[in-house]
Amino acid sequence: MGRRLLAIASLISLLTCVALVTMWVRSYRNCVELVGTGWIKSWEGEIEFVRMVELSAPVDFSEHGNMGAEMMPEPTKPVELHVHAVGALMLEPDAFGFRYGHGTNFYTGEERFHETIWDCWLVPYWLFVAVTGVLPVLWVGLRRRRRGKKAFPVAGSLTTPPEAV
Repeated sequence: MGRRLLAIASLISLLTCVALVTMWVRSYRNCVELVGTGWIKSWEGEIEFVRMVELSAPVDFSEHGNMGAEMMPEPTKPVELHVHAVGALMLEPDAFGFRYGHGTNFYTGEERFHETIWDCWLVPYWLFVAVTGVLPVLWVGLRRRRRGKKAFPVAGSLTTPPEAV
């Protein structure tokens, strides 16, 4: 039962890894976004996760008014899928493709004061591909070991006979 469960988990992990590699390659051609109150964006080998909280309050432009004193959350927006030929990330990635940013934006409309608080995470595709690729590699190594072969033979190894390489 344990071997079968490992094989099924490895197959699911392998299919996820192949799907992620496909999305990674596609991210260099198209910008794909799931947009709602926040968004998830795939662009140039990166996945951008943005969580936003939008607040608003009535505007009081009097001399001693409380600008934005009674901030209330805006209703959530419906999720939509957008595919563009070009795109841009909210932040520029660091050396290995990771980045985190936090910020606040303010603006006033005619009758409401608006504040947007956002958190942005950039995560490279290679991290997800590496994580989902570990289990299939372990499964192949265990399967080869059960059959009496060395998991990954190395040419020139003292313990590996020449015909095994």
